[in-house]
Amino acid sequence: MTNLQVANTIRNQINKQILWCAGANKFTAIEQGLYFNIRNTSKYKFAHVYIKLNASDTYDITIKNNRLNTVNEVNGIYCDELSYTLDGMWESKEYLKQLQEDSA
Repeated sequence: MTNLQVANTIRNQINKQILWCAGANKFTAIEQGLYFNIRNTSKYKFAHVYIKLNASDTYDITIKNNRLNTVNEVNGIYCDELSYTLDGMWESKEYLKQLQEDSA
């Protein structure tokens, strides 16, 4: 698979509403993965997200701040866990709890 194919596959596996709510933009194919920016989430005003396909056929996710320092990292994520994991990485527990209460 080319880097663009991998990036498109990853993007298609993430719930579009989660990307929209995080203000995701500037989607870019990187080596064996996808890069994009997020803004105005409950945890980060602005951040860089890197999702890479690893040798185990799972994903490694890294979130970096404006200074490109790693602020959150999770490894070994399966494709069906991507949306839930990303949402949990860039939204605070309080915000997610409030969403659950509002939808109940």
